[in-house]
Amino acid sequence: MRKLSFVLLLLSLLLPATAQANPDGLHGSWRLVAFKDGAQRTPMPKGVSVLLTFDKKRKTWTAAITTKGKVRNESGAWSMERNVLTMEYKGRKTTMIATPGGNSLALGLRNRPSRRFVAIRAIPR
Repeated sequence: MRKLSFVLLLLSLLLPATAQANPDGLHGSWRLVAFKDGAQRTPMPKGVSVLLTFDKKRKTWTAAITTKGKVRNESGAWSMERNVLTMEYKGRKTTMIATPGGNSLALGLRNRPSRRFVAIRAIPR
């Protein structure tokens, strides 16, 4: 149940979303590894994996969410202006602060920037 709650929190923050990062730094595949709230870092639960991919050309994103060995795929459109990432999913938009930096990415809540997901590039450049 705890794993499911974490995944639902993750999806609620990532999926429905619109601020100075280069969109070129965002494209590619990212594996979520933790959630940070201030200095407290919580790793992804065992058995839960999220692979988030941003397609630069098509301006689409996909998420492969694995729980208990089962994979669920979700997708939508994205755009980025400065460092504000907007992700659209089933007609809803969510906005986050995106901070790509080399092989790491932070996706923070606009209204609480200390709360953020941490991802690493799935295939380093």
